[in-house]
Amino acid sequence: MSQPGAIDGTISPESDDATVVVDLPDGKVKIPRKDVAGVSKLENEAAPVKGTAVVEQARTIKTTHSVLLTNGRKLRGNLHKTPDSEPAKLIVGGLGVLSIPRRQIAADGIKEEEGTIDLPEEKKPEAVPEPKQPTPEEMKAELKREVREELLREMIDQIIEEKVQKASGAQASAEPARDAEPSLSEAQVRAIQTAVHELTRQRTQNRVRAERHLKSLGAAVLSYLDPAANHPFELTRRAVQRIVRDLGDPRGAPFAINALNDPDSFVRELAHEALRKIFPSSIAYSAGAAERARLKAQAEYRALWEETVRARAREAILRDLAAAE
Repeated sequence: MSQPGAIDGTISPESDDATVVVDLPDGKVKIPRKDVAGVSKLENEAAPVKGTAVVEQARTIKTTHSVLLTNGRKLRGNLHKTPDSEPAKLIVGGLGVLSIPRRQIAADGIKEEEGTIDLPEEKKPEAVPEPKQPTPEEMKAELKREVREELLREMIDQIIEEKVQKASGAQASAEPARDAEPSLSEAQVRAIQTAVHELTRQRTQNRVRAERHLKSLGAAVLSYLDPAANHPFELTRRAVQRIVRDLGDPRGAPFAINALNDPDSFVRELAHEALRKIFPSSIAYSAGAAERARLKAQAEYRALWEETVRARAREAILRDLAAAE
């Protein structure tokens, strides 16, 4: 019968002058030779039986001692006696040796107490299926799809940039508005042009009546406001900004953006009101600010407008492509 603190096993040929290696039924344990008090041969000990019983026993480790730590945790193993000035050592089957500092052990925490440690069942690694290699036909089809998508992206980006450039010119409003407006008869176009001309008249009554009439016609008039938007008469330019503001159509935004640096402060203020209605944003602008500040806000509004044109153009293209499929 083995003594407490002893390890029952076979001295392995792997042992050397520094380490004693003990073969156990469930593995090996390595012990520094300086910690080995002695080695003795056990007589009349039954040899372990090979087979299923040994495999089942390997999942359970019998222990002879327990060590209670100051944090309340209890460890189990076979105690290997060491001086009180050195850490306590617990041999845990074939798993190895636990070295425990004495300060972490509770008072009278080392007890001779038989017990067992049940090891969890080993999980067999799940077989990972090999990825399916695509056939040459599948690779060719995938390549065609990628090329087609890349060409489509390039085409969409080109169309969008053309629309942005067209919409961001010096008089950017005309083309975008005509692209989206319903067809107008010659009589309707002449009526709009006449009303726009009336905006340039000196008589207040003519301008007021023309402004009211143009608002009633809706966003279709935006394509024809260029002459009035750049007229030398500031009252005419103010009327244009009121029309853009009251219509609230994004296609009128370029008129308001261009007017943010107008010589007339009332035109600038009306333009800002129009933009706040069309593009609610956090862009800081004051009609009475210095020209440098006004130009900065104008550039920010123009960038916002261009991004809006890009988004609208992309949505229209994707909508047409979906309808064509």
